Amino acid sequence: MSLPLRGTGRGSELDRIIVHFISGARAGHTEVYPVARFESLYIGRDPGCDVRVDPEREPMVSRSHAVVEWLDDEEGQRSYLLTDLLSSNGSYLNGERVRGTVEIRDGDHVRLGAQGPEFVFGIERAQPDQQPAITQSVRVDPHLRTPPPLPRAPVGAASATGATRRGSITGSPTAIPDAEQGGDLGSALERR
Repeated sequence: MSLPLRGTGRGSELDRIIVHFISGARAGHTEVYPVARFESLYIGRDPGCDVRVDPEREPMVSRSHAVVEWLDDEEGQRSYLLTDLLSSNGSYLNGERVRGTVEIRDGDHVRLGAQGPEFVFGIERAQPDQQPAITQSVRVDPHLRTPPPLPRAPVGAASATGATRRGSITGSPTAIPDAEQGGDLGSALERR
């Protein structure tokens, strides 16, 4: 007997996981995860998790609460698995507490903790010639700490206050003088 293979099924790389929160701080929010871009999806409060919940409003969710993984069998059939990562308050699949690893299917309900946030797990098994039903989440969630991207200034546009960039070692802003203020970018970089 051979072991299951990751991501080798025909057309399976086009699959997308859809997470639609139905309760908790992110209720009504939908996120889409193309399977080709992930090895697995970690769920929790930690900023490093793929599916994050609000750490201040949902403390019952562990930092790394659960993980969703996918495996393909020899015929190329993909299965999705949910594993509780020994979270303090447990993970629930369709109302039943998860012990270890269980298979998860399209339309299943996942709750993080007995009274925690709940989401519907969706699988979009796209055909190569089919348009996706949901493209991407673009809603700005005011409860998350990560700000939306700022618009970029056109190339060559000078700033009245001076450009700012992130320092590579400390991550603190470093002022770069503008040419209008008599500053020289080359000499400023040499002084660093």
